[in-house]
Amino acid sequence: MDGVWNGGQTASGWLFDLYPSKGDEMTVWIISEDGRRVKFVDRYHPSIYISGGEQDLQDLVERVEIRQLTERYRFTEKYVNLADKDRSKVLEIECSHRSIRKLISRIVKLGHRRYRLNNVDVPVEQSYLFRNDIFPFAFLRVLSRGSELSYQLQDSVESEDYAVPPFRTSFLRVEVRRSGPLAGFDDPLQTVILQRGGEREVIDKGSEADKLIELANLIRRDDPDILLTEDGDSFLMPYLWRRAVVNEVADRLILGREDLSLKADQGVGSSYFSYGRVYYRAPCRRLYGRVHIDVGNSFMYPACKMDGLIEVSRTCRIPLHRATRATIGTIMMSLQLYYATKSGFLIPWRKGEPESLKTASDLMLADRGGFVFEPVVGIHENTGELDFSSLYPTLMMQKNISAETVSCQCCPDSPNRVPELNYNICQRRLGMVPSVLKLILTKRSSYKHMMAEADPEWRERYDRRQSALKWVLVTCFGYLGYRNARFGKIDAHIAVCAFAREALMKAAQIARSNGFSVLHGIVDSMWLMKDATSAEDYLALCREIRSQTELPISFEGIYRWIVFLPSKVHPNAPVLNRYYGVFRDGRVKARGIDLRRGDTCNIIREAQERMIEPLAAAEDAAAFRENLPRALEVLSRYADKIARGDVRETDLIIAKRLSKSPHDYLSRTYQAVAARQLIRAGAVISPGQTIHFLITDAGNRDPARRVRAARLLQGDTAYDRKKYLELLARSAFNILSPFYSLATIHRCVFGNPGSIQVPLQIDPLPFSSQSRPY
Repeated sequence: MDGVWNGGQTASGWLFDLYPSKGDEMTVWIISEDGRRVKFVDRYHPSIYISGGEQDLQDLVERVEIRQLTERYRFTEKYVNLADKDRSKVLEIECSHRSIRKLISRIVKLGHRRYRLNNVDVPVEQSYLFRNDIFPFAFLRVLSRGSELSYQLQDSVESEDYAVPPFRTSFLRVEVRRSGPLAGFDDPLQTVILQRGGEREVIDKGSEADKLIELANLIRRDDPDILLTEDGDSFLMPYLWRRAVVNEVADRLILGREDLSLKADQGVGSSYFSYGRVYYRAPCRRLYGRVHIDVGNSFMYPACKMDGLIEVSRTCRIPLHRATRATIGTIMMSLQLYYATKSGFLIPWRKGEPESLKTASDLMLADRGGFVFEPVVGIHENTGELDFSSLYPTLMMQKNISAETVSCQCCPDSPNRVPELNYNICQRRLGMVPSVLKLILTKRSSYKHMMAEADPEWRERYDRRQSALKWVLVTCFGYLGYRNARFGKIDAHIAVCAFAREALMKAAQIARSNGFSVLHGIVDSMWLMKDATSAEDYLALCREIRSQTELPISFEGIYRWIVFLPSKVHPNAPVLNRYYGVFRDGRVKARGIDLRRGDTCNIIREAQERMIEPLAAAEDAAAFRENLPRALEVLSRYADKIARGDVRETDLIIAKRLSKSPHDYLSRTYQAVAARQLIRAGAVISPGQTIHFLITDAGNRDPARRVRAARLLQGDTAYDRKKYLELLARSAFNILSPFYSLATIHRCVFGNPGSIQVPLQIDPLPFSSQSRPY
């Protein structure tokens, strides 16, 4: 640590970390140009805004209980609602960040119907960034004048070739002397391992207290900016704190840059529902002045590493420690909050605008989602794939679709109308959502172009950055229709779907007019066929579609062959998102099959991949059919391996997410049984957590004997060979069902596969009128 600068000091460097400290202070850490880590302290009071009747607001500030918590107040003018054309007089109150909750409570008690609260739950660090118009990892100059800071920004959030400081990164893990099947907070610390680059420090000598103090000394010596852990939020940090308390050295266990001991009680995380699934997030364990990243409690880090995290942190103006743990929706919302703040719009505490009423016939017409052409089940040759690039976000930006612009009151006669629904779209101002999306779409497009000309190292960096932005774009459409979104509205969500249906239909018409047949289409992608076509034919088609729709569309490639799979439940019915195929350049693409699923165990995933390998070598459908027996040979080898018991435990572990508390399951599902085993062993389990388990005896009358939680395995647990053979057979049938019956697959897995030489079915399954392309 390099020290604290205040009182007339300046520094140029990157904004690394910030957090509220005392009641009226914001601590800011800068990594300077010359590599120093510099701490500044700024006097800061966040603002909240109250709207209501003018006399009511005047009465409010004269109340003693409100004045007690107010640093200063003033009347100002803001847009109260997103659709407002004129600003209204509102009350702005500045207060200590520690007093905000108490102030809100007092105002609500005085009259929740008289006052509307705004900007009350914007995270304090973000409100500080917004007020100063700066962003994480911005290169800037800081000037300290007494108790206040000022900034000269020498960077732009729009920049794509920005530099970042060289971080010092360490990885921390511990080994515990377990007294039971699971490591617990009362188990003694055995070893501490701290790795930085190629150097590895092992602390295994002395008492527990000595090890903990030595860890703090190493952290102080190495002074890492980033501290990586595995399960640091849920276990490691609370465990270290607990052991420090037990050994009476809690005041000396300092892992951050502040002179504050680690305080991380056991606590509990939170479960939340998103896109049809329940997720779990462990509580955040902060190290002030450093950034602690729990790789197991971060969506963005495993997917996009530091490059992606820094990109969304900069672009969406959200501190790195928050970005590592936040949902993609929260990250995207941060950018919306910034735009609202800078444009003079208030941020409602709770969404107050009800959705407009619709008749049943209106809903039938409007709420239809994206358009699809059902696929033709079976194998097809020389099929080309076209994809609209970021279709929904692009439509939202191009068509000016936002909560306040769809069916706006100011432009009832606007020529900009939503197809099929005839909603008017504002033509007087750019909406909030399109304003936000323009930056993200532009940057992502630039990164994709830069990748083509970059060296391998930078190509990977640009790919991580654009991938991170892609996740933000994916979320923006869902948030437009999310009932609790601050700036969402279901009519805007419906409008995007209507424009998307029109775009796909128009693209299909253009394709057909050029002699192509549509094999399959889903929302923003099409699979087309035409005799004797080349890549240039598809590129020319893309240019024509792009010209007529004004939407970006890309040519993904021509498949040597592609297999569209039927439903698992109804074998004669096609499924929209289950297929696999091989492009002419040898790339394999698969969607919706076992090797793509996160809950597939390693041995089944590996078997399916190996089964596809001989099929991928086929140049056409005829060669594919010839290679089908080779896929069955692979299946037979894996069946023999499983039947012999020659599979490692780690390759048999299945992962399933809990949708509710383990004790709320009425049926004894595998994950519920395994979760109850963990609870009995002392673990804390919450809805949304992923449970890993081994199937031991699927048919046992005692549910507790059917599976064993992976964390409780001893290395000598027998697995249920029959059940895993069933899973293998099901996996094989999932990809071969257009060509083999289930009985054939079962004979290969459970019987004598040597007698099976030719497919029982070769042609695609008949499916009424859909057996031909559109």
